Amino acid sequence: MFARIRAMNGCRWYEDLRRSPLAQRMGVGPDWDFVLDTALLKDDFKRSRKGRAILAAEIRQREAMIGVTPKARNDLKF
Repeated sequence: MFARIRAMNGCRWYEDLRRSPLAQRMGVGPDWDFVLDTALLKDDFKRSRKGRAILAAEIRQREAMIGVTPKARNDLKF
């Protein structure tokens, strides 16, 4: 799995998130599993031609739960 993460398109997104101040709030393993799964979904989205709308909706929901955007952080009270 980690080899795929290094080679995937979502790797930069994952690394940016891992180095951000937001990372301090994600200290437990299941949080990072969720982030890794989201990165893999982003990679699938960029590689696929079918089902992109479903993947896009799932990625948006996951990014909101993680707090990637300013609005999501505000909603989460970060």
